[in-house]
Amino acid sequence: CEPVALEELLRECEEDAGVLAQPLGIAVTLERCDAATISGDRHRLRQVLLNLTDNAAKYNRPGGRVVLSLERAFGEAVLMIGNTGPQIPTELQARVFQRFVRGDGGEKTTGVEGSGLGLAICKWIVEAHGGSIRLASEPDWTTVTVRLPLAG
Repeated sequence: CEPVALEELLRECEEDAGVLAQPLGIAVTLERCDAATISGDRHRLRQVLLNLTDNAAKYNRPGGRVVLSLERAFGEAVLMIGNTGPQIPTELQARVFQRFVRGDGGEKTTGVEGSGLGLAICKWIVEAHGGSIRLASEPDWTTVTVRLPLAG
């Protein structure tokens, strides 16, 4: 564990997400980026952000949006990654962080490669850092929220 400036990681991932999203015509916006330092493994935290931003782009609609934000609140760094993809069915939302769970093969996952491990790995990394991760989805908007304790 070492001090990790999450705002730096988020800015790097914003650039990476922009490259991934460009061929799909998806706009990536960094809405808020507070300075937030946590104690952790920079490489693993970057892996979480890359996976979440990649999912936000590939499970989106053409011409959609990905919105990133980082804020400090009540001793935590709160990261939010939102996208304009189709709603994840309610019964699936409770299971998306389990290994090998993917969509139902309908509109959301048709033609999208993956094994269903990405969100399970994200959950493991976030929890190893003393944090939490959750997903909320409604028609045309899905948000993943990661909460991590601030250093010091």
